[in-house]
Amino acid sequence: MIAEEEEKKEKEKRNEKLLVDLCECYLFLSCGFTHELLSVCSPCLLKAASVKEESEENQKDVEMALLALSCIRADYSCI
Repeated sequence: MIAEEEEKKEKEKRNEKLLVDLCECYLFLSCGFTHELLSVCSPCLLKAASVKEESEENQKDVEMALLALSCIRADYSCI
């Protein structure tokens, strides 16, 4: 689903919120991160975490994106 949503670039309207949610779920629930999906999820979550709006809803979205990014370990010991 992540790859399908990522491929929707310009031809179709990509649902950014869905892509962020899918990436968060992938990182929270997966122990074996693939480089292919990390190359999609990392930029997506970094973009979501960089939102500067100070609404309560946006703050929760930023916190979830940062929490998901913290699941990525540099040693890839789960692969």
